[in-house]
Amino acid sequence: MTASRLRLTIFIAVTIFFTGCSLNSTLPSEPDIFESNTSLTGTLQDNRVSETVESNHTLWGIFQISIDPETLQPSVSPNRELMTHYDVKNLLLPPACNDCMAIQINSYDPLKKIIDADITLRNPSLLNGYDVRGILFTDDSGRTLLNADDWTNLFDIPGGEDINPFRTYAKSEQSRIFAPDAEHTENFLIDMAQITPVQFAVDASWPGNCKEPYEIDQFTQSPIYQDPGSSGQVSVYVYDWMFDVDEVTLSVPDISGTEFVNLDYFSDSVWSTELVNVTGAPPGKYEALITAGSEDDENIELFDKVDVTISGPHPALNITDITPLWLNFTPGKLCVDGNYLYTTSSRDGVHIWDITIQDEPVWVTKIDLPQLIDIHVENGLAYINNGHTHIYDVDPPEDATLLKTLSIGSASDYENGYVYSTAGGCTIWDVDPWETAHIVNTVNLEFDQFHVSYGLSVGDGYVCVLDYDSYIGDNVVHVVDVDPPELAHEVFIQDFYSTSFNHFARVCNGLAYMCSIYGLKIYEASTGNLLSTVEEITGGGEIKSIDGYVYVAGYSDVSVLDVTDPEEPLIIGEMQSGKHTLVARSENYLYVSGQQEGLRIYDYEPPGEPNLVNFIYSTYQISDLAAANGKVFTITGDFVTVADVDPLEGIEYVSNFPALYHLTLKTLCATDSYLYVVSALSDNDKLRIYDTTSSDLPEEIIAVDTHGDHNAITVDDGYAYIIGKEDGLEIFDIDPPETAHYITSLELENGGYDVDAMNGYIYVADYGNDEIIGGLQIIDATNPSSPFIVKTIANEDDPSDELNWRTEGVEVDESYAYVGCSLYQDGRIRIIDISSPEDAYIVNSVLTEGEITEMCLSNDYLFVPHNSIFNDDGIAIFDVSDPLNVFYTQNIEFYGCTSCKMAVDAPYAYVNSGRGMEVFRLW
Repeated sequence: MTASRLRLTIFIAVTIFFTGCSLNSTLPSEPDIFESNTSLTGTLQDNRVSETVESNHTLWGIFQISIDPETLQPSVSPNRELMTHYDVKNLLLPPACNDCMAIQINSYDPLKKIIDADITLRNPSLLNGYDVRGILFTDDSGRTLLNADDWTNLFDIPGGEDINPFRTYAKSEQSRIFAPDAEHTENFLIDMAQITPVQFAVDASWPGNCKEPYEIDQFTQSPIYQDPGSSGQVSVYVYDWMFDVDEVTLSVPDISGTEFVNLDYFSDSVWSTELVNVTGAPPGKYEALITAGSEDDENIELFDKVDVTISGPHPALNITDITPLWLNFTPGKLCVDGNYLYTTSSRDGVHIWDITIQDEPVWVTKIDLPQLIDIHVENGLAYINNGHTHIYDVDPPEDATLLKTLSIGSASDYENGYVYSTAGGCTIWDVDPWETAHIVNTVNLEFDQFHVSYGLSVGDGYVCVLDYDSYIGDNVVHVVDVDPPELAHEVFIQDFYSTSFNHFARVCNGLAYMCSIYGLKIYEASTGNLLSTVEEITGGGEIKSIDGYVYVAGYSDVSVLDVTDPEEPLIIGEMQSGKHTLVARSENYLYVSGQQEGLRIYDYEPPGEPNLVNFIYSTYQISDLAAANGKVFTITGDFVTVADVDPLEGIEYVSNFPALYHLTLKTLCATDSYLYVVSALSDNDKLRIYDTTSSDLPEEIIAVDTHGDHNAITVDDGYAYIIGKEDGLEIFDIDPPETAHYITSLELENGGYDVDAMNGYIYVADYGNDEIIGGLQIIDATNPSSPFIVKTIANEDDPSDELNWRTEGVEVDESYAYVGCSLYQDGRIRIIDISSPEDAYIVNSVLTEGEITEMCLSNDYLFVPHNSIFNDDGIAIFDVSDPLNVFYTQNIEFYGCTSCKMAVDAPYAYVNSGRGMEVFRLW
């Protein structure tokens, strides 16, 4: 938006009220100037006032406002042609008053053709005016007022609609009196449609308030669904100074099937009725016209335009866990046998992949075993260790069958028909054939009193047993010669001086490699002599020798080592991986597991120049996710990943965002065509916008600088709203995305934890702290360049509970905000009526058991991830079809939802549980 804040204050020669005549303190000297029953005449059409009527309305002036499209400078002149149709006194024209109107152009959006202007009026007379209105006349180009208070059929002119929008002045004054010499300003957001002159009128009532209703406000509706015959309650406040409103109607024929429906008086200015979807109107928003009239003035009516929402079906819940079995694998140990890759996961078993096409693994099946440590597959038999060694027939893998379990305890590895375990030191089992598996030897190792043996590897006729002394916090490696197994014996012990379990050792080609946080050390296996140290390689991943090169997994990469001269080893290449990396090989490809990041596939020829050719992502560490239009977007570690879930049965990860690697990813949200990601590379965040309409890698459109540290984002009607716990609110114009730019910011005393937006209003969940009570901040951003707080609902405002709850989530629909709060192990959902945001108030409060971590609203269900709600972790589901009678329906139970994030793209729900991303069909 080109928001040139011109601050042009042009005082226009317009006569408002009367000047140049003798006045006393109560009555004008010429009573015909401001008569209470002024005659309104004119050539009016259709349902406009089409005949002479008696009213207490006085037209103070009809003007033409022209705006220079280059300079945006306004100029105003009386519209004398229109004035001939109405009783406008000549005394209202210049030079009687030269400073009664001021126009200030705040901004102009040339793309949307929206002008933001403040129009100030001054009363130079000695008399009060009442219900003063600035009326903007519509025209055939589509010009309208975007922030109208209401609409009137008075003083209409040819062209445009039969009714015209207006803003009322002095609304905060008692009886809306525009006092002598008073000055009042109203903001006008004008959709210009075309840069042509604007026709504008100023109307007032005198000597008292208007006789027809003066305000229509707070329209609300309960859910109405697409099914023919579905109905919901609609209600609206209609205010009249004389308290004699006798008719209120709602016209929305696309839903009701009739020209209008009558509303009935309920109480305290509220009118309501049951609106029936007679036509079976499909989901969407439908513009409706409310008309209100009174007994005192039957010829003049008041109008307002509202949206009636038809919702999609409110289906009965039928929760089904449809998470693909492969989705949450976190690869640990890897093994290749023929055309199959086996990956272990400490969380959910062995995943088997067909690698006939080596760089495009296809998931085949999963063997359910918990807490896996190691795997080796050879000749159709899989030796899988999770404290015991399980022997499976995996020929074919689809029919994997358990053959035998060896209760050998602790870690184990396999080589040449023998299984080696850490039970009793180093125990050796002969497992060829598996039916007669038996122990052939046990080597008693030299252990400290407080030792823990937690790892074992076998290679080149040697076993390395990894031992941890819990008393002094040191690691040691026992190197055992097991060739032949019957004569196995300990060769040497090597201290590691590492204060963690993150170290690994293996013998390859007569050399013992031991890697810890202090570097890689190379020893002669037969003697224990130290040959060299490579300080650049640190960590505790796996060590493999392939074709004369040694691959050593560090904390975040795999180093390729040329050990032609073991006393002078050379690092000749690196492969990006993840923590605690493990490696397997198939012909010219290496499979590298990054555990919580996923599985990478490298073409490693030549060895010094490995090339990443594929990446299968893990969803284990999702920190945020969003779903829209058949795609799920997740922040997983340093990546944003894209999953195509349409159709769900064929869910597959499309790609990650390599451009985002090494950024700190904060939060994201998605629409049908775009993804919005907040990331940080330096002190300030950036808002990155991606086009997601392509089936390939989403394309970055623009990256816009922000001005702080943020943790939540939402988009609504062409704007992005980003908040931070300390940096408040920032607003961006994102329509079109190619020219997205920062507009303004608003400081919030305690920042914000979550944010949602609807119809130009922003709803911020204020987390609160020891000094500041948390709650809901409602911000008027109908003028995005000048947002301001219109209402604060502190948690202490809830009459049912005045404790200082943490406000952690907010979801809004057309009429209600749902605010999630937590305190210790309890949760509370507050339902707030926001039909009139400035007058928002709590209408319901639902106490839950468990801390609320997130909320999603869909199809009149509120989905609340939590920990320990009703003593079950998972997602609690509440029916909010009637916000005044919210009730708990059921819980989607699963493990580990302490800080869950959730996205709903009906009928599917996606959540990051303790097992990764889980997918549920809701109905």
